[in-house]
Amino acid sequence: METAFPILDLKHDPVRAFLDATLAESRARIPALLFTGPEGAGKEYEAADFARRICCTNDPVCSLGGDICDSCGSAIALENPGIHFIYPTPTQGSGEKEGDDEADIGKILEEKRQDFFASLRFTKAVSLRIARARAIIRRANTKPFGSTHNVFIIVDAHKMREAAQNALLKVVEEPPAQCAIIFTTPNPDAILSTIRSRCQRLRFAPLEEEVVETILLDYYGIASAKARKVASMSQGSIIRAKDVVSDEDSGERGMAYALLEDIRTAPNSWVVTQALTVSRKGNRDAIARFLHEFAGAYRDIMAGDPDLFINKDQSQLLSVQAKQWRPEALPRIIDRIIDTRDG
Repeated sequence: METAFPILDLKHDPVRAFLDATLAESRARIPALLFTGPEGAGKEYEAADFARRICCTNDPVCSLGGDICDSCGSAIALENPGIHFIYPTPTQGSGEKEGDDEADIGKILEEKRQDFFASLRFTKAVSLRIARARAIIRRANTKPFGSTHNVFIIVDAHKMREAAQNALLKVVEEPPAQCAIIFTTPNPDAILSTIRSRCQRLRFAPLEEEVVETILLDYYGIASAKARKVASMSQGSIIRAKDVVSDEDSGERGMAYALLEDIRTAPNSWVVTQALTVSRKGNRDAIARFLHEFAGAYRDIMAGDPDLFINKDQSQLLSVQAKQWRPEALPRIIDRIIDTRDG
């Protein structure tokens, strides 16, 4: 597998066209951007590549795969001093101060230098806090060091604390020259409307199956037959595809479909027992994956048509279930599963 930043076409053509036009208009003043769309759709990848192009010292901008400038070289190594990746990190408790999150952000970047789509999972709840927001503001108002720009990529921005969002409002509304801010999130409604309204929102669709298959083949070196099968189960998410490949979620997936098969006819006591088994067996991430699988199954049931199923390997079970559930009940069930997962 290659390291650091892979050369990929994620087929987000409308997003790419807008970013190209924005770059052509002016690199000096880039509006605050909000990248929204499902997890694993490539938002962070496109943000990182746009940041590379903003900081590029060539005209026209370097294209990956050919000769590139020193700025682009450091960008694809995730080491450009002007490109700042900001991630939610575990809370440090009372008395948090600037720099408390730097070690954890460093760990995440080290993982991503080996696998750009890696997700470092912490045992504690994570957030983006006001100390980090203040550091962003200070750096944004400082002349770029070792780069033409300061670009801030705030990943999973829905995990920003309210105080941090409020602190960033002015720099979002009026970014200093040679400064750009990009928020990425699968859940924009969790971001304050005052921030959302001041950003240009770009919506990302799930990745096409062919794109996921290509990433698995070319970046991860997965065998062709397996890559094709996993891509069909990926729900348009490279993160989901990685989980399937590594069998990290095979247990949760099996439990989800075992529960689905019997839930309509089983007594409530059995359902409660199964739910307790899942909660006792898994950690926070395992439970989240179980609920993600469960919600995905019910979305297929609501679709009702095997041609529209995402989980095609479970078509027989899902088709039977689609005949048993009342369609009007399914949206409420899905909402409750998602609320539990995200709660």
